[in-house]
Amino acid sequence: MSTPRATTSPLSSTGPRGLQLPALAQQGGARTTFRVVGVVLVLVGVALLGTALADFFASFSSPGRGMPTKFWMAFVGIPVLAAGIWAVMAGFMGTASRYVAGETLPVVKDGLGYLTQGHGLGGIGRVADATPTDRATAARYCTECGAALPGTALPGTGRFCSGCGHAVS
Repeated sequence: MSTPRATTSPLSSTGPRGLQLPALAQQGGARTTFRVVGVVLVLVGVALLGTALADFFASFSSPGRGMPTKFWMAFVGIPVLAAGIWAVMAGFMGTASRYVAGETLPVVKDGLGYLTQGHGLGGIGRVADATPTDRATAARYCTECGAALPGTALPGTGRFCSGCGHAVS
């Protein structure tokens, strides 16, 4: 009798504490590949485009030189440059997204609190009827399942998450 083999989807990976993450199984390798290939393509595209433009403008500076002969490189260089820029953008997308989220989400939270006069929207931006201690603990989440801890702790104990039962410090 053979034992069943665990299959993993190529479109998901396991994160810390065994949580399934919506990512490629080899996310780090794909990110590095996009970054390296992107930089190489950008350099090749710039070289092709630069050579084409240099040949184009050199043909006008020397009257006896004739028509440009390397201008075709521009038609190859522009798509290569575009593909390289796309690959670099894909390689740094996660970094850029985390930066944008870190800069904008606190402003969104404050804006929701202001616009709803402290009542928030879906629990985000709620500051009405909260003491400074409540505000400090409102940002706590379970480290295992990610559930918000206020209101999710098991009744009477306050030491365990009601989402997964993990001990809360």
